[in-house]
Amino acid sequence: MLVHGWTGWPHGPLHFTFGVFDGVHRGHRALLSELREGARAAGARAVVGTFDVHPARVVAPQRAPLALSSAEEKIELLQQAGADDVVLWTFDRDFAALEAEAFVLQLAKAGDVRHVLAGFDLVFGHDRRGDVRLLRELSPRFGYTVSEAGEMHFEGGAISSTRIRMTLAEGRIEEANAMLGREYGVRGTVVHGAGRGRGLGFPTINIATPSDRQLPADGIYAMRVAVDGELLPAAANLGVRPTFEDAGSRLLEAHLLDVDRDLYGKQVEARFVRRIREERRFANAEELSARIALDVDAVRRALDS
Repeated sequence: MLVHGWTGWPHGPLHFTFGVFDGVHRGHRALLSELREGARAAGARAVVGTFDVHPARVVAPQRAPLALSSAEEKIELLQQAGADDVVLWTFDRDFAALEAEAFVLQLAKAGDVRHVLAGFDLVFGHDRRGDVRLLRELSPRFGYTVSEAGEMHFEGGAISSTRIRMTLAEGRIEEANAMLGREYGVRGTVVHGAGRGRGLGFPTINIATPSDRQLPADGIYAMRVAVDGELLPAAANLGVRPTFEDAGSRLLEAHLLDVDRDLYGKQVEARFVRRIREERRFANAEELSARIALDVDAVRRALDS
C-alpha cells in the first residue's frame, strides 16, 4: 500500500524505517530485509517512509545531487525489496522545518509503531539534529523499540548513493550495478531525432531522460531497453555526437538489435549493462559507420556474457 503523508497509515503493529533511499541499493535492501524479517517474526507490517524528492533539492538546491531514481521508481523498488507499505512524504520547506522531536511525535500519532530500524547513518529533522540516539531517548515515551542496521561494503568501501553516483559519472557501470544489485536504469520517452542513425545503417531510438537524473559518463554501452514488459537488447550512444557539425546537446540513442520497431511516444527504461568504449570523433560518416558495426559486435558479446 502507498500512503501519502501522515494520515491513512495501516492498522495493527508496525515496524518502521525511513530515509532518502535514493536508488534503493544493496545496502538499502539489506536494511529492508532485516525490517521485513523482524516484522514477520512479530506479526507486524514492514513500513518504509521516504520522500518525493531528495531533501537537498529543498534545503540546498545548489548542492543537490542528481537522482538515482524517481519517486515512482523508488516506491516500486522499496516494495520489491520487502516493504508492505510505503509512506511518501512531500518534502517542502514546512517539512524541512520540522524539528526532530516533532517528527517522532508525528510518527507516534500516525500508526501503532512498535519498532524503528535506523540506518547506520540516519539523520533527520530540522538541521539534521535527529539521529538514532534521539530515537532511543524518546522510545520509552512513545512505546517503541529501536535497533540500528550495519553498513554493507563493496571492494573495501561502504555502499552509498553518493559512491554510486560518482561511479556512474566515471563510466564504471559494472561497479555501479554491483552496488545497486541490478542494472542501472533510467526511464524516459522515445522522441524524434535527426534520423542520422538510419542513414548510417543503424537506426536508433532517441530517449529523452529527465534533467535531474544521474547518467553514466558519455560513451558506447551495451544496454537492455525495457518496454511494455519486454527487454530488447541494444547498443547505445550517450553523448554529444562529436562527428557531426551540429553536435552539442547530450543525447541517449539506442540501436535495437535485430528489431526495428516504432516506439515514438513510448515510455521506456534504458538499463545500462556494460561500457564498451568512450565517445570520440571520427573523420567522416563512413568511418563512424564502420566503428558502429564493431561496437554492435562488442555489445552482442557483452550481453551474451
